[in-house]
Amino acid sequence: MITFHHPPTGTNNPLRDFQPNNKNHYPGDVPGIYIYGIRTKVDGDLKFVPLVVGETKNFRNRLFNDHYCGKFRIPFLKSLGLPAPRNAGDRKEVWNFPTAESSLAHIISVYSDINRYNNFNNAGTKAKDSATLNHLLFFQNTNFFDFKYIGKPRTNQGTDIPIEDAVEYLSKLAINPFANCPTISFDTSKLIATLANFSENFYFLHADSITSTNGGQLDLSKHPDRQVIENTIKEALGNNLKIQTSARAGNRIVPLQIDLSNIQSDLVNVGDHKYVDPNGAGGYINPLIL
Repeated sequence: MITFHHPPTGTNNPLRDFQPNNKNHYPGDVPGIYIYGIRTKVDGDLKFVPLVVGETKNFRNRLFNDHYCGKFRIPFLKSLGLPAPRNAGDRKEVWNFPTAESSLAHIISVYSDINRYNNFNNAGTKAKDSATLNHLLFFQNTNFFDFKYIGKPRTNQGTDIPIEDAVEYLSKLAINPFANCPTISFDTSKLIATLANFSENFYFLHADSITSTNGGQLDLSKHPDRQVIENTIKEALGNNLKIQTSARAGNRIVPLQIDLSNIQSDLVNVGDHKYVDPNGAGGYINPLIL
């Protein structure tokens, strides 16, 4: 069994009290598995919406430096032309969460796009395929933006760019005579607003210990074992709770119980699965163990 916990804020309500820019609110330099996403009000209640499952040999470096700073905070500052440190963090996809409140319908729609994204397995067509997704605001290859806004690539291979360069690229793309300028403007605003929202409302769960499974002993200090656990959790969240996270880590899964009971009252519930508590006003059955 692997058990997930809230960030170590030292308070009674971590979901409310977590400060993304406070290094002390992150686990230490130890290995484990994490689930990150965004906290947002859903029908008036603050909830955690998972978006990515990952593994790391160093929680603080991966979650704070790479994901929070490298993917959200630094790109947000640079998109506004403000001074920020060099970014060597996470260049992966950014999903559409531009406001501090999200409807359940919006979250389900984002999860539908993530599920489609995870099935784009052809590296040669992934940028083109990804451009069809309404809620994907950033994919690191420039061909993604070309296909999305002018319908064809400007170069055969495209160029990989960091998130903070996306706004400048979109500005240059808008002068293309074939570009959909109103959509570019609207989506640029959504991208900047989403980065700002994650700067304030980035959130994660973490697990730093695991008991033996039916498939044998797994060791979180070993990278191959963490990858197997990561993929098992991604599959379990999608198959059991309809919570889709990007991207896929591999194909192998192991028999593993996933204990979410510590965080279940704060975890978004999109419904349409057997773990809904029929007497819990949309909550989960207790304890929530997959």
